[in-house]
Amino acid sequence: MKRYNREMGMLMISNGRTMWSYNEKKNEVFVMELNQPKDNPDYGKLVKDMLKSTLNFWAARRCWTEIATF
Repeated sequence: MKRYNREMGMLMISNGRTMWSYNEKKNEVFVMELNQPKDNPDYGKLVKDMLKSTLNFWAARRCWTEIATF
């Protein structure tokens, strides 16, 4: 992968294991090792957990709204 963001002056290059980010304005390079997942993620579980968290948030928000208007 190779990407350049002209507005930010950033060049990012990755080989899948390491990512190099070059900041043109500061003349600096940042190197980051990318962790590879051991197994394929369970996207169904991820979405289910996200929906559960979102529903819990809205239920709590509704409860606090009802208390505040009481």
